[in-house]
Amino acid sequence: MPKMVTGWVPNQPLATGVLAWRAAFPELRRRSTPWWGTPLRVLSARRQAGTRIARDLSTDVSGTRLRAYSIAVDAAAERLDQAETATLRQSGTLPAWFFDVVEEERRAWRRVRR
Repeated sequence: MPKMVTGWVPNQPLATGVLAWRAAFPELRRRSTPWWGTPLRVLSARRQAGTRIARDLSTDVSGTRLRAYSIAVDAAAERLDQAETATLRQSGTLPAWFFDVVEEERRAWRRVRR
């Protein structure tokens, strides 16, 4: 089920890829955060240096993953039809298939990059 983006400004004069990125960003940030980042931060919370190292590691990993997602979102945004683009512009809602295509594009980009 597509999710509405809170605080969405309708009919922004931006490219479709940029709008798709803004609408998808909360979900992509969640997907790009490494599973081990939070437990590592909790375990090292008593030591300031350990916390900084954990934050730096997880931030670096999530930043790299977000870069891969940004390319994939641009590619997936090109597949939106007129009705889906109009819905995106009006409400910030992406179609249900969008994140599956983003994951496929991200994997394809990683294969080419290696």
